Amino acid sequence: MTRGQPTAIQPTGQRKDMVNQQQHQPTGQRKDMVNQQQYNLLVKGGTWSTNSNTNLLVKGRTWSTNSNTHLLVNGRTWSTNSNTNLLVNGRTWSTNSNTNLLVNGRTWSTNSNANLLVNGRTWSTNSNTNLLGSTNSNTNLLSKG
Repeated sequence: MTRGQPTAIQPTGQRKDMVNQQQHQPTGQRKDMVNQQQYNLLVKGGTWSTNSNTNLLVKGRTWSTNSNTHLLVNGRTWSTNSNTNLLVNGRTWSTNSNTNLLVNGRTWSTNSNANLLVNGRTWSTNSNTNLLGSTNSNTNLLSKG
């Protein structure tokens, strides 16, 4: 498999940031504009666009998620399963029923009120999925705004 011809998620043999690019990259349209009206996530001046197929477009890359919940990020794969382990930059974000996330030597602790402590800021989520910076059923997220 060559870099320019991805067709399916493959464990080896091609750049991971190219996997499933054909499936998740509409031609003739900037990726950061896809589904912008439905789900705009403003992150450091970029737009994360999600749709019902759960494609996250981040700064010209594709994070592809499927029913197995694989997140492709910067040539790495964040794999989540029923145990919800996220591998990030050689570290493991482990979540359990108490939902503690270890990130860069910090702990993002979430509970039933789902408060996430991030770099001295608090993202608060609840059953309505509000993230400080604002997400609701329309899924708008303002990060470091």
